Amino acid sequence: MILILNADATLLYFSHFAEELTGYTSNEVLGKNYCSRFIADELEADAFYADIQEVLAGAPARGLENAIRCKDGSERRLIWSTTPINHQGELCLLAIGQDITSLKQAEEQRMQAARLAAIGEMITGIAHESGNALARAQGAVELLELELENQPVALDLLKRAQAATDHLQRLYGEVQNYAAPLHLERQNMDIQRIWNQAWSHLSDQWQS
Repeated sequence: MILILNADATLLYFSHFAEELTGYTSNEVLGKNYCSRFIADELEADAFYADIQEVLAGAPARGLENAIRCKDGSERRLIWSTTPINHQGELCLLAIGQDITSLKQAEEQRMQAARLAAIGEMITGIAHESGNALARAQGAVELLELELENQPVALDLLKRAQAATDHLQRLYGEVQNYAAPLHLERQNMDIQRIWNQAWSHLSDQWQS
């Protein structure tokens, strides 16, 4: 994307590839302020305008990077190479922008994959430690069951708690093996028994 801008960031030249990339024709943008038309982020617009002034004052180009807003509302990420030139007797800026949108997207995807891998390792460690804690809880539940031998209501509640810890134990086991292929346990079930079981789990709430 090749542009020629004056000191006020007014567009004096807009290349054919710039037309293809942005969706604007030269007639639509020549004579317009580049920053207000193409750069949505105010800070990036200020940085681009400052770069124009610095380069025209003789400072070296900084390889500025920013996002431009295309005609269809989409955004492209560009990195710029800028240099002062004489254009029709006026000191102007020649700006050549390289589209790095795909590169930035690939970089973000790699970073996301690295973060997910780190999270996976952390969760695996948590699952291991939680499994140990659940094992201790199950041992305490089994000892408590002996103390409540003649208390059927308390024993029923204890069995529910034990079933819940067993379920958590299986879930943590699956988390530890998250990278392995998923294996489902297939079995025939009685729908009425499942419904009755679910209803009994909620009985304490609807009776209270």
